[in-house]
Amino acid sequence: RIRMLIVVIFAAASAAPSPGSPSFRSKAFPPGWNGLARTPPLGWRSWNAFGNRITQDMMMDAAHALVSKNYTISGFADKASLCDVGYCSVGVDEGWEGCGKGINGT
Repeated sequence: RIRMLIVVIFAAASAAPSPGSPSFRSKAFPPGWNGLARTPPLGWRSWNAFGNRITQDMMMDAAHALVSKNYTISGFADKASLCDVGYCSVGVDEGWEGCGKGINGT
């Protein structure tokens, strides 16, 4: 009896749509319905480079690196920036909760 119950539960779970399946998706809000996030967000985040040891100067340097036109990129006649090809976002992943607790309230 228990084996039969396990088989029935497994069969029912297998028949249920998974979150990634088309039948599980909202009909009211299909992918791309608002024109946003048609591709993954592109940019730079602080965690992989600095962990929670990030400073404002480091963030400014990262932002300047994304917008400086010193890269040779296929399809661009002149030097281009990473922002020119979509990498325009800079963000702090960790350490933001410590803002104001540093030297002189930084």
